[in-house]
Amino acid sequence: MGIQKYIVASVVGIGICLLSASVCQADVLYQSATSSSSTNSGVAIGGGNAAAGIQSQYVGVRFEVLDPVIVDAVGGNFSMDAIQQSPAGLFAELVSLGSATDFPSATDGASTDTDAIAFTTFTVSNSVASDITLPILPRELMPGWYALTFGPQSSSSSLRATASSSNMDVDTPSFITRHAGTSWYNDSPGLNERFYIIAAPLPGVAGSAVVFLAVMGTARIARQRFTGATPSN
Repeated sequence: MGIQKYIVASVVGIGICLLSASVCQADVLYQSATSSSSTNSGVAIGGGNAAAGIQSQYVGVRFEVLDPVIVDAVGGNFSMDAIQQSPAGLFAELVSLGSATDFPSATDGASTDTDAIAFTTFTVSNSVASDITLPILPRELMPGWYALTFGPQSSSSSLRATASSSNMDVDTPSFITRHAGTSWYNDSPGLNERFYIIAAPLPGVAGSAVVFLAVMGTARIARQRFTGATPSN
């Protein structure tokens, strides 16, 4: 489903939230891992180097929405590549999925992808891993399966960033990955990459009952205040 199809429903829900801010307070409602890392070792995201046999790499995580919510930010725990030590441009994309085992149809992280809900770009310029929160145009998510993915802004760039792998997984996240020219596939659990969604329940939905469930997991993440976000321009 394309971005434009979410606009009407989102505008209605957002308008109600503006009139009732206390009901629509945004929190971290899904996180693949809790932040416990200040190192820059982990999973490479971004450009490749054909001469060195390194392919561009894209990563992400699936999650399930159990009650209607309005998402207004996404994020992850990143640092610059430890060897390159150069700022790297990445994209973040929120996409809808057909099921718990579905993959994004996106192959290049473009905002015109058919299952795209939201798309933004950012630059990782910190040498020590930290949370980078990315505001997006608010979108209404109905119950169903979704994925948050990250990759290089430019397929021709050789610059990479690192998703820290020294965090603590929450339950068993459903990580996915792909390389340039290949399809998405299931990645190994236990990578400890931290990706997260910030959202608020829609008015009329039981407030603290809005929860998310990672595929294969058993623990539901209740509404939780997030205090460690670092705004990203």
